Amino acid sequence: MRKITRYALQGLALAVALAGAHIPAISAAETLATVNGQAITPVLVEAYAKRRPKEGGEVSQEVLVGELVAQELLVQEALKQGLEKDEKLQAELEVMRRGLLAGRAVQSYLAAHPISDEALQKEYEVLAPRMSTTEFKARHILVKTEDEAKAVIKELDGGADFAELAKSKSTGPSGKSGGDLGWFAANQMVKPFADAVAVMEKGKYSAQPVQTQFGWHVILLEDSRTTPAPALDDIRDQLTEFLQQRATQEWLNELRAKAKIELGGS
Repeated sequence: MRKITRYALQGLALAVALAGAHIPAISAAETLATVNGQAITPVLVEAYAKRRPKEGGEVSQEVLVGELVAQELLVQEALKQGLEKDEKLQAELEVMRRGLLAGRAVQSYLAAHPISDEALQKEYEVLAPRMSTTEFKARHILVKTEDEAKAVIKELDGGADFAELAKSKSTGPSGKSGGDLGWFAANQMVKPFADAVAVMEKGKYSAQPVQTQFGWHVILLEDSRTTPAPALDDIRDQLTEFLQQRATQEWLNELRAKAKIELGGS
């Protein structure tokens, strides 16, 4: 006896809802199986396969047909018991129907209004500067008070080695490695620290202490680099999806503006 899988159960409610719908006549050549006269067709198998969760890789047509046969047996039993008349089930089925139709409406709209290469290029030119990031390589010495930080700066002015001072004076975890913070983007640091680094000259240390919630910092900017935005072709799919979502939302706003919508209790 073929095992009934959970996949065969997942489409039961929708199948119950569709059981009473008009179904065109199907020839025997188009049928992969029948269950008490009800046909399992290639189109049905294809639709089922698309909605079936992809676990464990692809499955054979034989497995899919077997699951649909099991599902059909349960559908027929549900109809015998009149389960399709349950109010909660009908509401769930209506939600599923609405979701499928709404999704198909969006697909139809996007097919009729494809995103052009010109639109992609225009949007890319707007977004590219934002996708380009500047990274910094810095060291710092963290102390508890402003006076301590000023004393550190005085020692640096006198020719002291920054890394050695960090090892002996910094209270931060990077102190043992000479205050080395490696490479970082501005948004990875707290704002006062990031703001200070952004205006510093490479090879220079901060002339004034920088205060954050962690204490007082003396910062040495060792280097900086700019990471360019990815090429359009590298993000074409993501950018297309973004523009499709925006176009869909604009279309929905147009539909909403034309519709008469009344909310209960208003």
